Formats: sequence, C-alpha cells, structure tokens
Amino acid sequence: MLNRIPRQSFSLVLRIAIYGLCLLVVLTWLALESADGQRATNDVLRVVPRLAALWGSGAALCLFALYGWRAQPTGGARTIVLIVVLGSLVRMFLAVTTFGNFDMASYTIVANIVSRGGNVYAETTRYNYSPVWFTVLHILDQIPVLPLFVKVRLFLTGVDLLTVVLLIRIAAYDKQPPVRAVLFFYLNPVSFLLTGFHGQFENISVLFLLLGVLCYFGLQGRRAAQAGALWVTAALAMLVKHNVAYQVVNAACHAVRSRWQRIGFVLLAGLVFAVSFIPFLDAGGDTILTNVVLYASIPGWYGITTLVRISALYYPFTIAIMLYPALIKTDDLIERYLLGFLFFLCFVTGIGPQYFVLPVALGALRISRGFVIYTILTTLFLLGSPTSVYVPVLKHIHANIVWIGALVWFALSQFEITFVSRGKTGLPFDIWAGRGGEPIASELAADR
Repeated sequence: MLNRIPRQSFSLVLRIAIYGLCLLVVLTWLALESADGQRATNDVLRVVPRLAALWGSGAALCLFALYGWRAQPTGGARTIVLIVVLGSLVRMFLAVTTFGNFDMASYTIVANIVSRGGNVYAETTRYNYSPVWFTVLHILDQIPVLPLFVKVRLFLTGVDLLTVVLLIRIAAYDKQPPVRAVLFFYLNPVSFLLTGFHGQFENISVLFLLLGVLCYFGLQGRRAAQAGALWVTAALAMLVKHNVAYQVVNAACHAVRSRWQRIGFVLLAGLVFAVSFIPFLDAGGDTILTNVVLYASIPGWYGITTLVRISALYYPFTIAIMLYPALIKTDDLIERYLLGFLFFLCFVTGIGPQYFVLPVALGALRISRGFVIYTILTTLFLLGSPTSVYVPVLKHIHANIVWIGALVWFALSQFEITFVSRGKTGLPFDIWAGRGGEPIASELAADR
C-alpha cells in the first residue's frame, strides 16, 4: 500500500503548505487592517500564531511521513528551496506576530544596560550567559527598524539558514541526500517553534559544532588540523552557551588520544570562557559565579527532578556529563555529539524549553525512530505549553513527555552503537534506521 503513494505527493503537500501559509499571512494583514481597536487587534494576534504553528507543524509531520514512505521529492535543489521558503515563512510569521516568551523582556533589559555602558552582571539577574550574547543584543538593538524581540528572532532565523548550508555540505561528505537533512531540521517543528516563537540562541552553539563537523570531514588525513578545528568550534560553542560545555570534552575525546592532551584541550577552552568575563569582574564577580557558572535553570518540572527533589543532584550530574564522553564508543563524530546532547536531556536537573532544540540538527543527519518519536512528543508539548504558542486543546501535556522521547531516543541510539552493526538494524524503512540507513539510490538520484 505504501509503495502506491505517488512520488509527487511530497511536492504537492509542500506547495499546499506554502500556499496555505501565504494565505494566512494575507488574511492576518486584512484582519489587522480592519480591526476596530486594540482589543480586536489583540484577538487577532492571539489566534493567528496558533494557526500558523499548527499549520506548519501538521505540514512538517506529514512531509516527514511521506518521505519515510518513499514518496521522495523528484528535484533535490528545487525541493530544498521550497523547504527553506516554508520554514522561513513559519519562523518569520511567528517572529512578527508574537512577543515571544519571558526572555524577550530580559533581552530588552540587557540591551538597555549595555547601551548606557552598564555592567550587565551587576545590574540584573536576568542574564545567565557569557558577554557574547549581550554583545549581539546590543548590535541588534542599534538597528533602527523593528522592535528588538522581532530582530532577535529574525537574526536567529538567519542562524538556522546558515545551519542549513552546513547540513547540505556535511550530508554531501557523509554520502547522504542533502534534502533529507534540510527537511528534518529546517521544517522540524521543534526548531521553528524555538526559533520563531521562543527566540532562544542554542542554535548558535549548534551551528559552531556543525562547523566543526564540516571542518573535520574536510581536513581528512590532517590530524592536527582536525583537532584544531574541533577545539576552536567547540570552544566557540561553549562561549556562546556554556550548557554545551560537555561537547568540548566530546571533541577532545574524538580529536586527541593522549589523556593529558585531552585535559589541556578542555582546560584551554575553559580558560577562553573565563577570560571573557574579566572586564566585568569588579562589580559583577559574585553574580557571574552564582548566576552564570552555577546557574542550573529551572528544576522540578522536567525529568529526574520531578521524581527526586534534591538540589544537590546538580553536582553529580555535572560530573557525570563531563565524564560520559570518555565512555562513548563510536568513531562517528556526529553520533558522538548527538549522544552528548541526549545524555544531557535525559539526566539534566534543571531545564528550559530552549534545551529541546539541541539534538535536532544532528538528529537530522542521523534519522532514527528515536528522532521521530522525540520530534512528535516535543512538538505536542511546545504547541500546548502556556509559555509557548499555547493551543488550549493540548495544554495538559506535561513536559515529561519530552523526557520520555529523549530517553527513548538515547536508549535506542546507545543500544545501536553498543550492540548493533551499522546497517543491520532490521527496521522496516531505511530512513528510520539508526544512522538514517544507507541512502537508497532514488534519494541520491533525486538530489543530483
């Protein structure tokens, strides 16, 4: 039955999704033009983002299913363009029609402090990162068009587009059809909801890690250059968002063999992170320690801390996640980075919804059943969450549904790496195999 699905189905659904979203944009503009008063305007802006999120998510999951059922696109480059158009429309529509989450107000506070030359760490507790992000916020704030909360999410849409470029190049090196990686990342609802609505910047750290993967592939046979590229990109990823610090250990374990070289690799990256705070130590040193270095996000509503309310769990978790990379037995850098993110999501003691995007881009290069399960469950939570687009019918879905998805994905991925030879998973579709399977001939032909 599945083999009878026409190959044109994928392109047809993709075009319908684009036309439908364009129609929603036009109808939204007409509704806002005819709105009588602020209350009517607010009513429009409360409804249309939900419609856009539901439409985009439904279209994306339908396209995922069609691709898995072999209704592949017939033109690789043309299909990638259409995927990018749809994914960009959803992100930009959400960016323009919503204020976003709590952090959008924090970004404005931080940008104002930087604009008058203040010390962010001394003047607010609503900033938990290195100076890199508030420098970006300051630059965006100086652009004299659009509110900051819109500019931030348009900027992050640009970051996602750069990620698409890297995925295309990595897929080519990895002998995978690029359209598949682009589809499962750029049209992934977890990605476009966290960029377009939440405006979170984990995607910048992921971008640097992917740049490291690309450099690693491109520098085959030059071991020292590969190690240097992985160090630079992992250190930059950590500098942007230090909740990926364990990936520096992962990069060290993959790049160098000597234990002392690995220790030096990690310590040097940590030194770069520490040095970035030196100009702000005089007035903000204590806050940097408590509100950045030791910041553990929000406990109690996700994962282990919903079962065991012990704040001290943060410390054994930190030790475990820094040691785990040494236990990963794979020569595949993509799988290594992916397992690092999945371990983090399974055992982290404090969470923010923005963390859910961390494994998506790497997962798009290693399509599996776990990836699909995680995507569906996380999408349902993000659609229904009161701190997200909030579709009322889904409001009772608990965050632990994401934890379940992460646990399943992690268990399946770890099992395959440990026990199953690559390409011998015995799953019904190559696309749902652990590494995404070997690309079938028709997929590679479609991407030429």
